[in-house]
Amino acid sequence: MLLNEKLFNVEGSYGGQQSWLKTFKVKNQFWADRSCGVTAAANLIMYLSRTRKELSALYRGTTSEDFVGLMKELYPFLKPRVYGIPTLTKMRQGIQKYAYSRGIRLSFYMESWIWDVDEGSDFIIRMLELDRPVLLLTWNSSNREFRNHWITVTGMISKKEGFDLIASNWGRRRIYSYEEWIRDKALLRGAIAFEFDKPKSK
Repeated sequence: MLLNEKLFNVEGSYGGQQSWLKTFKVKNQFWADRSCGVTAAANLIMYLSRTRKELSALYRGTTSEDFVGLMKELYPFLKPRVYGIPTLTKMRQGIQKYAYSRGIRLSFYMESWIWDVDEGSDFIIRMLELDRPVLLLTWNSSNREFRNHWITVTGMISKKEGFDLIASNWGRRRIYSYEEWIRDKALLRGAIAFEFDKPKSK
């Protein structure tokens, strides 16, 4: 299952790059290095805004400069600290507050403390089938690609034994073994996705 990967394109980059915060002199190197969660949130918002007309007000940009503008707007809502954005709850609250500031309500789907291989894969596949990017958080992983880090999952591909994750990480299209990710020793693994919260009819 793959999302529309063309919609993650930002001037040749596969999703945004947190280093752009320093390039465009929005944040210094220290804070740019701690902005993976802001970048992942911006990736998610960019995709949702491009695939749901109800969410188009969240973001209308196309360039790397536009994307940095989105990260800058997200920053006060997500409030990264020296350890970044440490929990799914912090991410959920920040994204929902950003959306609400633009008159939009987002509902969320969250899987915290993923230990079970099937439980985690079922959640990710279900979200992707509903055309929702999934944000993954991993703390204290032995894999440097995941360690204390957020990534944006854009696809999950079945293979002979298990699945591969397709993800935006550092502005590149990366492929990871789902089984290696979930079986690796880590303090916390979590996943979160969002959708437009349609007003209830009266």
